[in-house]
Amino acid sequence: MYPAFPGKRLPLTAAFVVLCLLACHMPAFAVTAKEDPRQVSWHISALKVTYDKPRDLYVAENEVVITGGKTRLEADYLEFSNKTKEADARGNVLFISGGDTISCNAMQMNLATETGSIDKGTIFVQEGNYYITADTLRKTGKFTYDAKQGSITTCNGDTPDWKITGKNIKVTVEGHGTASHTALWAKNLPILYSPYLIFPVKTKRQSGLLLPDISSSDRTGIEVEQPLFLALSRNTDATLYAHYMSERGLKTAGEFRYALDDHSKGMMILDFLEDDKIDNGTSATREYSFGTTPQRTNTDRWWFRMKGDQTLPYALRGAWMWMLSPMLTTFWNSGTALPGMTPPMTISARSSAAAWMSMTATSGKTVSSCHGLGQHPI
Repeated sequence: MYPAFPGKRLPLTAAFVVLCLLACHMPAFAVTAKEDPRQVSWHISALKVTYDKPRDLYVAENEVVITGGKTRLEADYLEFSNKTKEADARGNVLFISGGDTISCNAMQMNLATETGSIDKGTIFVQEGNYYITADTLRKTGKFTYDAKQGSITTCNGDTPDWKITGKNIKVTVEGHGTASHTALWAKNLPILYSPYLIFPVKTKRQSGLLLPDISSSDRTGIEVEQPLFLALSRNTDATLYAHYMSERGLKTAGEFRYALDDHSKGMMILDFLEDDKIDNGTSATREYSFGTTPQRTNTDRWWFRMKGDQTLPYALRGAWMWMLSPMLTTFWNSGTALPGMTPPMTISARSSAAAWMSMTATSGKTVSSCHGLGQHPI
């Protein structure tokens, strides 16, 4: 007998709510208070430093380094007003603020407000890996930039895999960017032009719809899958799926992921389909049968699986995986597979449950063992 569900509906929503409640008990990450740049003390070192007392101005030359809090400025030549915190740096300029950097030929920057102009430079925003390059750049705020003409990309290297070039570029980190007369480049080849472009500049995950997947096949008909991504917390997220198949019905799914640290992470996935097609042994349903399995007269098809890696005491690490499905052989290809899962064997479609669990412990590295159970298209 197959497991029965009230009204032939698996309570996927309730299961997802439980997973979300579990996420609430995940340990939180500490947040440190940001420093006030107006209260920072600045220190200058160079091979030559002079001080103009009436103007409260420092002039430094050769191997110049000025530091304050999380900010560091390097240059060949520097004029720094201790009164206004204005810095005029020239020659091999490197400005570092937290994890972000600006490299340029020359810079006029207020170190307290972190606003100013940049000549022939590149701004690198660590979160999101954004590179903004232009002959003339302006840093108009802590997280805002503009350029008369330049480029933006998230790829490393002198020849990025893609970049956007344009005029009148304005960028707000954690917001959006705008540009006119833009071109999208693949390597050195321009592939798309737009007179005006609005693009996201996000360094953090956001909830929202992902790109849909559209396909077709003889067994399922026209397929449209629409995922919805949910950023639950800094170390947990989830994805909900609505997968319509014109010949089979609507398959719903939920995927929950967590990452406590680099070595302790995992995922849980649950799919459900009330199938419009069965195999009752007649010629009308012959195309939905499998030669290696008995008849499939039920319509409820579901699949639950879990996988994780966990740090153990005494510098040990473990890996585990667990799967459960009443009709796994008819459901494998329709769901989201777990990383590393391979199907070395086939089980009977009448198996009411298939489960596997493994725990290994080693010193210094994670061992992850995954055994698949059956593989057939739905």
